[in-house]
Amino acid sequence: MVGLFKTPEEGAQTQIHLAVSEEVEGVTGKYFSDC
Repeated sequence: MVGLFKTPEEGAQTQIHLAVSEEVEGVTGKYFSDC
């Protein structure tokens, strides 16, 4: 089971990246994972 789940920090990484990234400002309707 080791490696099957992400830690809370790893799980939040994509959302945090998208919240502060200027690269995706104004981008809607896309699916993001593991950024």
